[in-house]
Amino acid sequence: MQLDDLALSVGAHCRTPEATFAIAVDVLVAAARDRHGDQAVLHALARRERDALQALRVL
Repeated sequence: MQLDDLALSVGAHCRTPEATFAIAVDVLVAAARDRHGDQAVLHALARRERDALQALRVL
């Protein structure tokens, strides 16, 4: 993820394998679920304005 952040900050394209992105998404969603609970994560995914807890911000 740091490589992706760096690439975005300089306007470059990051060539990260799709499997790597899938793993990162799985880990971050699992962390959000553990920290905030399933309902909060579902609300955050469904409607950003309902994300009062900022449940998707896990780092």
